[in-house]
Amino acid sequence: MKKRIAFALACLCLLVSALEIGARLFGPGLMPANPKVNDNRHMPADSLVGWRAQPGAQQDFGVPRPTYVNQHGIRGPETPLQKSEDELRILLLGDSTVYGVRVSDEETFGGTLEQSLMPHRINARVLNAGCPGYSSWQALQILQHRLLDLKPDIVVIATLWSDAQGSESPDSARYGNGETRGWLTHSAFYVWAREQLRKRRWQSQDSETIGFRFNTPGPSMPGGPPPPPENTLGPNKLAPTHRVPLRQYRDNLASMARLSEEAGAQPVFLILPSFRDVLLGRVGDFRDAYRESMKTVAQDFQAPLINSSEEFFGGDVNALFFDDVHPTARGHKIIADALLSTLIQLKKP
Repeated sequence: MKKRIAFALACLCLLVSALEIGARLFGPGLMPANPKVNDNRHMPADSLVGWRAQPGAQQDFGVPRPTYVNQHGIRGPETPLQKSEDELRILLLGDSTVYGVRVSDEETFGGTLEQSLMPHRINARVLNAGCPGYSSWQALQILQHRLLDLKPDIVVIATLWSDAQGSESPDSARYGNGETRGWLTHSAFYVWAREQLRKRRWQSQDSETIGFRFNTPGPSMPGGPPPPPENTLGPNKLAPTHRVPLRQYRDNLASMARLSEEAGAQPVFLILPSFRDVLLGRVGDFRDAYRESMKTVAQDFQAPLINSSEEFFGGDVNALFFDDVHPTARGHKIIADALLSTLIQLKKP
């Protein structure tokens, strides 16, 4: 009996070894490690979260007119810690979609929302703390260590796209002292098999017939588009993990909601749109799992969930998006309108 067990284990080890060797020789392989921080004029290094938006007056990321990033990392004028009695502070957390690429301050959905609340006699200040490239781990750090001092009344949590980007290790390990990637992700065969399973479950089977174009910046839109994702995998590389693995993503969303509630603020979850939503009604890949996780966390906290992607179904993709996830001013207006009615209801006694 012992010999049979030993023989079976030996065969299993040989099979696993053969699969791993085959994956490494003939498979796509794993992406190489990247530098911890790429410091540049757009996003200088930050000891807490890796990088931050350049403070002060600027005109980066294709923004058509000069803008300002204040000392708190918020796109907009300086904000005092003390707020007036009737002031409603709405804090936005997210990446470049929240920050607003190639749109002016008043055209971002935060700026549009602030203007839309005025006719309702709501003295609102929308604090746009979105930063290009920020994941939920980074948003959680700045909320906990920097932004709660601003005493927000509502915290809009809208992190997604950067979380799902491929990486050689999670943000929590690259920029902090958090959990590293699982030991199985060092196996090329495991990563390949996991990707095949994900494709079966999440990949869209519909043909993507979206007539899409990328608008090149003209003279009135200096600065060009944002830099490409730092992890360009290429056709023969697989990312062993994500910048924020799915389980960590759920934990981060829950932590942001919990911190908000403990500080007396109402958490609100916002699902951001993709150009694929226009015709497919979904992203059509593993990022849909992140959307589902946000819905689950919102239900757990009984917090409002605004799925702005639904407002883009059947629209004109070229009028609504600059690229796959960055809306035009018209797209930002749709997101602001989706938020408006919910926030008005929250303001009512």
